[in-house]
Amino acid sequence: MKKVISLLFMFLSIGLIFTSCNDDDDYYYPIDNNNNNNNNNNSPLLYEVNNVSFNYDSYANMYLFLYNFKLYKGENLLIYIQSGWVNNEPVWTLLPNYALYTASDNKTYNMFFNYNFTMQNFEITAESSVAMPPELNGLNFRIIVFQSTIKTKHLSDTVDYNDYKAVINHYKIDESKVKVIKP
Repeated sequence: MKKVISLLFMFLSIGLIFTSCNDDDDYYYPIDNNNNNNNNNNSPLLYEVNNVSFNYDSYANMYLFLYNFKLYKGENLLIYIQSGWVNNEPVWTLLPNYALYTASDNKTYNMFFNYNFTMQNFEITAESSVAMPPELNGLNFRIIVFQSTIKTKHLSDTVDYNDYKAVINHYKIDESKVKVIKP
């Protein structure tokens, strides 16, 4: 009798494992490059934050910029820093990235910029392995919000996210409609 109960318990356990590990009930938002998303969040979107002033966190020994920002299920974001100018056009470089920063003391600092995000906010961090500048401000960032999905139908949907212009073209974002958000 113990063997029968043990075998029955084993079969039920295996059946429970296999039925609970499927993704039939998961919903993946489709990528719609024509801005006709079904979840009414209008992604992909382009935001710009100008003249960002970072706050120094002495405990973490880094500068932080935190902004409350709502993301919806299935959305992802990329943050680019304005790293220079070429032919009167800003150059946007994907974070994480090392960048030179000239502070008010006229010294140039090699800074490492990175970012984190949740469904409620994003945070840009800046740190240096040598010395921290007395302040960190006046920097410009662009944030691209887009639908991401685990399931892709076509491998041709891939894009080089390091190339800002390629991302803009891939998601058919109109740069003239950039939304400026205040830090």
